[in-house]
Amino acid sequence: MPKELQSKIIDLLQETFYLGLFTLLYVMHFPTRQKISSVDLTQVFRKWEFDAIAPSNVLGRMDQGITDIFQVYYNLHIQPFVKQEFRVGMFGMGRHRRFFLELYLAPFFAGRLAANQSKVVWYQ
Repeated sequence: MPKELQSKIIDLLQETFYLGLFTLLYVMHFPTRQKISSVDLTQVFRKWEFDAIAPSNVLGRMDQGITDIFQVYYNLHIQPFVKQEFRVGMFGMGRHRRFFLELYLAPFFAGRLAANQSKVVWYQ
């Protein structure tokens, strides 16, 4: 695989991951966020490492706004790139969409775990 294509793929993966994180930080508000320094992040990330394989299964039904943000990004950046560079058809695009959705939700899920843990700290 050419270096330029590898670089584009890495950029797309990183952008998708960070979009999930920024979505959590800017769209969701947790009143206990200021208590995050009291959270055992090692424990949070231990749980996250296992569940981040398929965070949509753990998170369940997502708010429509969260998935809309991903869908716009997918339609504008991911789908055209994958179709052009790899000539993927409709059924293959479904698998690719699912992969990128899970990647988008992984940091979102980690943030939710930390926020939920901060609630426990808040009430102790």
